[in-house]
Amino acid sequence: MTLATSAKKGDSNVPFADVANVIDIAHASGVDKVGLITAKIEAGG
Repeated sequence: MTLATSAKKGDSNVPFADVANVIDIAHASGVDKVGLITAKIEAGG
């Protein structure tokens, strides 16, 4: 089994439905875990 991980940073103006679609595509492509980088995470908290 191969474990694939992906982290994504998006624009706050992107509709969540589009983000969910990207996550679905990643999962269908074999990515096991998708992380979303929020402003708080990016700032180190």
